Parts: sequence; structure tokens; C-alpha cells
Amino acid sequence: MAQQCKGITRAGQRCKNSRNLTDGFCHLHVSQNTALSTGETPQNDTVPRLHVQNPPRRSSLKGVISMAAVVVTGLVFMHLFRKKTAH
Repeated sequence: MAQQCKGITRAGQRCKNSRNLTDGFCHLHVSQNTALSTGETPQNDTVPRLHVQNPPRRSSLKGVISMAAVVVTGLVFMHLFRKKTAH
């Protein structure tokens, strides 16, 4: 039976890699193995838990406000610099 990587992805899920494991971790998650980085031998077979930050969300309202500002600025300049026509 193939062993699964013990690493945790950025999304907070268990890694699905099962090839080329070093002490239970694939090449992408080998840095998560605290036993390798400290030189200690692993005490148990637990999966390390990492704090996963959610990516910042972009506000769609901010984009709408920015676009409205561009349109209003354009209208103001068109009004100020339009050619005067003789009646």
C-alpha cells in the first residue's frame, strides 16, 4: 500500500502525493517535517497542523466607485473644455 504525504497544502487539505517521500513528506512539503529541520527523530505519526490564512478579498464596490470616479471626471472635463458653438 502506498504511503500518502503527511504535508498540508495552502488550502489546509492533506497532500495527495505518494511518490518520492522523505520521512513521509513529498518534495513540496518536506520543510513541514519538524524532525528533519531539528535533527530529532519523529516521536509519533501525526500530521502537522499549519495556520492557513485566507487570501484577501477584493472589494467589487471599490472597483465600481473607481470606475464611477473616472466617468464623472471625464464628464466634467468634457463640459469644461467643450467648444462653444455660436447660435
